[in-house]
Amino acid sequence: MWSKGKLGTLLIVCMVLLAACSKEDALNTMKTMEDTVNTENQMQEHLQQIANLEGQDLELYDLIMEQGKEADAKLDDLLEDALTHVDDRKEHLESAKQIMDEAKVKSESWRSALDVYHNDAKEQEMVQKADQLWNDYEARQATFGEFYEQYNKSLAKDKELYVLLEEQDEAISLSKLKSKVSERNKAFAKANKLKQKFNQETSVFNKEHESFVAEMQGHLSKNKK
Repeated sequence: MWSKGKLGTLLIVCMVLLAACSKEDALNTMKTMEDTVNTENQMQEHLQQIANLEGQDLELYDLIMEQGKEADAKLDDLLEDALTHVDDRKEHLESAKQIMDEAKVKSESWRSALDVYHNDAKEQEMVQKADQLWNDYEARQATFGEFYEQYNKSLAKDKELYVLLEEQDEAISLSKLKSKVSERNKAFAKANKLKQKFNQETSVFNKEHESFVAEMQGHLSKNKK
C-alpha cells in the first residue's frame, strides 16, 4: 500500500526559514511552497487508485493462472478485465508523474529560499539541518522517478503475459509461459521494492520536518527575548 503521509509541514518549515528574508520575498516564497504542497498532495488520489487496482489485479492474476491449468478454460473475460486494469494503472501512474513533475518545478524556489537562509543565518547547525531536509526531499523525488520507470516496465510485462494468454488457441510452450510469468513477477517485485522505499522516505521526511520546525521555533523564541 502507498503511504498516506503528506508533506503538510513543508510550508511551515519554509515560513520559519524565511524569517530573515524581506517581507516580499517571504510572501512570494510562502505562496510558492503552498502551491508545491497542494500540488504534490493531489498525487495521493492516483497512488491510492493504483494500490486498489493492484489488489484487484492480483486476484485476477491468481484466477487466470489457476483456471489456465484446465485444457478447456475460458479466460476471455478475465483477461479483458486484467488488460483494462493495466491500462487504468498506467493512466493513474502518468497522472501521478505529471503532478510530481509540477511540484518539482514549483519547489525550485524552496532551494532559493534555503540559499538565502544559508547566507543570512548565524547558526550553522540549523543551516546544515535545513540543507539536509532539502537533500532528503530531492532524494525522495529521485526515488519516485525510479519507481515510475520500473512500474512502467512492470505494466509492460503484465500486458505481455495477458496478451500471450489471449492467444491460447495457438500452441503456447510451457517454457515460454513460465518465462513470461517469471519476467512479470520480477518486474513487479522491483517496482514494489521502490514503492516501499518511497513510502519510507516520505515517513522519515515528514518526521524530520516536524522535529526541525519545533527546533527552529525554539531558536526564534530565544532570539526574541
